[in-house]
Amino acid sequence: MAAELVGGALLSALLDALAAKLDSEVVNFFKGKESIVKLVKELKTTLSSAGLLLIDAEEKLIRDQAVKKWLDDLKETIYDADDLVYKIDTEALRSELEGESQSSCTCKVLLMKLISTPFTAFDQEIKPEIEEILGKLKVLLENKDLGLRRMEKQRLPERVYAPLVEECHVYGRDVEKEAIIKLLLSDDASGDKLSVIPIVGMGGIGKTTLAQLVYNDERVSKKFDTKVWVTVGDDKVDCLKVMKIIIEKVTTEECKIVELFELQIKLKEALKTKKFLFVLDDIWDEDPHKWDMLKTSFESGLCGSKIIVTTRSKVVASIMKTGSIQYDLEGVSLEDSWLLFSKQALIDANSIEYSNLQEIGKKIADKCKGLPLAIKSLGGLLREGLLHSTKEKRIEEVGEEYIEDLISRSFFQPSSEGEMHLFTIHDLMHDLAIFVSGEFCMKMDDTKFPNCASKIRHLSYHGDADDPNKFEGLSKAKGLRTFLTWPESKTHYDDWSLWVEHLFESFLRSGSCMRVLSLTICNKISKLPASIGDLKYLKYLDLSWTRVREVPDSVCNLYNLETLLLNTYRIRLPMNIGNLINLRHLRLYYGNEEEMPWQIGKLKNLQTLNEFFVGKSNGSAGIKHLKELQHLHGELHIRGLENVVDVKDVHEAELKNKKFLSKLIIMWEHDNAPYDAEKQREVLGALQPHAKLKHLDIGYYKGTSFPDWVGDHHSYSNLVSVNLFECGNCCFVPTLGQLSSLRHLKLTGFYSVVSISSEFYSSTARTKPFRSLEILELSCMYKLQEWLFIEGQIEGGVFPHLTQLSLRYCDRLKVSLPNYLPSLRKLEITHCDKLEPLLPGAQSQQMDAAFPALEILDIRFCDGQELLLEGGLPSSLKHVKINRCDNLKALDEEAFHRLTSLESLEIRDCRKLWCLPRGLSTSLSCLAITDCDLLKPRIQRETGEDWPIVAHIPTVSYKDECSVM
Repeated sequence: MAAELVGGALLSALLDALAAKLDSEVVNFFKGKESIVKLVKELKTTLSSAGLLLIDAEEKLIRDQAVKKWLDDLKETIYDADDLVYKIDTEALRSELEGESQSSCTCKVLLMKLISTPFTAFDQEIKPEIEEILGKLKVLLENKDLGLRRMEKQRLPERVYAPLVEECHVYGRDVEKEAIIKLLLSDDASGDKLSVIPIVGMGGIGKTTLAQLVYNDERVSKKFDTKVWVTVGDDKVDCLKVMKIIIEKVTTEECKIVELFELQIKLKEALKTKKFLFVLDDIWDEDPHKWDMLKTSFESGLCGSKIIVTTRSKVVASIMKTGSIQYDLEGVSLEDSWLLFSKQALIDANSIEYSNLQEIGKKIADKCKGLPLAIKSLGGLLREGLLHSTKEKRIEEVGEEYIEDLISRSFFQPSSEGEMHLFTIHDLMHDLAIFVSGEFCMKMDDTKFPNCASKIRHLSYHGDADDPNKFEGLSKAKGLRTFLTWPESKTHYDDWSLWVEHLFESFLRSGSCMRVLSLTICNKISKLPASIGDLKYLKYLDLSWTRVREVPDSVCNLYNLETLLLNTYRIRLPMNIGNLINLRHLRLYYGNEEEMPWQIGKLKNLQTLNEFFVGKSNGSAGIKHLKELQHLHGELHIRGLENVVDVKDVHEAELKNKKFLSKLIIMWEHDNAPYDAEKQREVLGALQPHAKLKHLDIGYYKGTSFPDWVGDHHSYSNLVSVNLFECGNCCFVPTLGQLSSLRHLKLTGFYSVVSISSEFYSSTARTKPFRSLEILELSCMYKLQEWLFIEGQIEGGVFPHLTQLSLRYCDRLKVSLPNYLPSLRKLEITHCDKLEPLLPGAQSQQMDAAFPALEILDIRFCDGQELLLEGGLPSSLKHVKINRCDNLKALDEEAFHRLTSLESLEIRDCRKLWCLPRGLSTSLSCLAITDCDLLKPRIQRETGEDWPIVAHIPTVSYKDECSVM
């Protein structure tokens, strides 16, 4: 029932939208052509009549197959009507654009409007199509045998509710929740060290929700030392992935181990002192060996550790459970179903005012058979208040509201992979979507095109182009709107290049209404036929990762095109691209250095333009052509600034007014061509962005200093990251310390900087500097000799929140760190031969106070390493890596003896290191040594002189590899 209800709702919405267009846009287009206007008005009336019958048909389709067939035929006819209106809209747009370009005589245009307008070839073509659709609708409306009645839509009285809907309550799971919590809090009477509690039930029953309720309960949180949630979700469990996720959550550090055995050792060590609770959500894999592999590592945890497993499979539950514990989850009661449904549909369950809807709602809730997901989704979809575009809102804003609305109704769910912009749908909703789409949507593999081709509107092909005959029926799909390709293998990529022309011929023979076309990943396609310009209804074209190097000029005839994705190397855009007035998204390959046509500046609706190359030849886009692109969102990468002739053009670009940009990358050419340093400074000054900018990159800048706006904390309080690279002529780093939101700062290639002093922090400001900075990287600063810090005691340190510091290729730098970094977790030093000890003359206790959070020390290619490690090391260190330190002969025994938290020690290519320090901590679980010739015989098992020092370490490895410079 859910599927039919949703399908009917979609059909009804489409009818409403069509009626609105026919009443205004279409009638206006045919003004003066009375015979066609009469047909259009009759079509609108007939569609409205169909809509009145639709309400009764939706109620009867469950029990009457004839009504279902009638609805399917009506849906197909409405799709045809929608295509017809789209054709008319496209012709209106073409006439408007070509009329503007062909005639500038306003008087002539006005005169034409006053007299009867003659019929065009398009009118002659479209009139019989309108008549044909009218005929089909009239046949469908003669429904006497079906007994359908005309019914007006019932509107709910207006209600007031908060715009931000709270997370919906969970109904009917209190008993189950308390039962599982009781199992978690109790000591296992069976004597098993590890208890596994499977929650078993069908899809959408609420297994994950119940597990979340238990997982987040305060009593449970207090019981366990650590909790980890892992969404498995695949047919086959990836044991390595599961173990890595758990290791990273438990240790709060990235795990790069790829070997199963090493992962098991690492996981055992991480769990051996912890009582843990793991939730393994949505497991399908019935292979017992996979569970044995995981269980071996899990059993190292303390007694009382528990695992909750959610699964549909009773086989999985029987394999994983310990003892007799298994929780079979049933659907919620009818009463709880109604309460949940009424909340989602925003119906007052007790209100007399809505009594006429309560009976219907209770029937719907009953049909959901106690499945909470189905109840929530249907309740949300049937909630009053569909979104409509308005004159005040752009189409994208309306689209964002639709997405947010579907998220709030649980149709879309945030991805568990941690990606901010990825969403999934529950498999139950996926099944519903497939059912609703019926014969109109299809996913095709290597089978031949189906017989029902005439009804298909949306097609995705997951296979190879090895047999063009499999698409023989494609030309019959006259209503095809979407065609997506996703080659399954690389073996037949060549076939796509041979087949693409055949594909376009099929589209055109069908009189294509194609709106979405994706040929992505077909990387042997190197040329598009000019006939692509005949797909005049196309809105979305994706040629990413093909080998197309030139977009045909005929593409400029695609006036409806809104999205053009060209993520392919060195592609030339057509000169008349300005004709694409509806283009909103143009994505190019990162680093594209092809000159762009000047007409790109005419694309006033453009919102995505990730690459902009400033050209120097006639007809190419200059920096001033960015002026009209006021709606750009996201990232903008400006390259080729060495081609700017007049700084006035840069001011004309008005970057300061592009308030939707979140990231700006500014780059000159990285070559040795002659340059004007002062002019580059003026250009950069004129490129000042909007104050809402969050990310700023500047590269290959040859000016000797930065303009004032770089680092202006009053204007750029929203800046989160700054990356300045290859600024070789600058003698000073810019003042960045007062950027209040700055979390990530990278300075690379400042070859002329000798000292970093108080100007870096802004000594004139009273606010402490870098108060939000978390990651700092100084790299390739070959002349840098000193790094000065603000004198005097500053509460919280100079960098109070700095967690990661990287010093790379600072050959002359001596002083390495401030004397207090309370949050520093990782320190990386590479090619810094002159660095002094972290804190000269400091003892271990002082090191603990200075760097209380330091866990990772990674030192590479430092010939002065012996000096750097003199004195104490902070006892918080867990991982120490030393690589290619040629003068290192020994490690400070006292310093390493105090590293009571040390878990791993990696030493690579230290040829002079001849012994290991005695008294290595018992916490050390992994010692890895590579290419250290003098150490090799000393750590041989049983016979090596240093073997007693390392015998207690679970994993000791030695490898001989060729050193890579």
